[in-house]
Amino acid sequence: MADVAEALRQNYAAVSELLADRGARSGKPAGAVSRVSGGAGVHVVRPRDTLAAIARHYGVSVGDVVRWNELETPDRIHPGDRLQVAERR
Repeated sequence: MADVAEALRQNYAAVSELLADRGARSGKPAGAVSRVSGGAGVHVVRPRDTLAAIARHYGVSVGDVVRWNELETPDRIHPGDRLQVAERR
């Protein structure tokens, strides 16, 4: 459990540094998911996230994520972007 906590601290530090480099400030760790009714939520893109990995994580298709977020260029997501997501049941 301590290893997981340390990994999370390191990840948060790396993301905070990235956000600072972009001139952005955030009190939330990247990758945070805010839940809304029906299992839907918001996924905050982390460094090295891909749409395929995000879709796989939630058990949905890349096409679903593209459609829900009206992405014109799906290969252009950036750390800090907020994507609408929903888990399949």
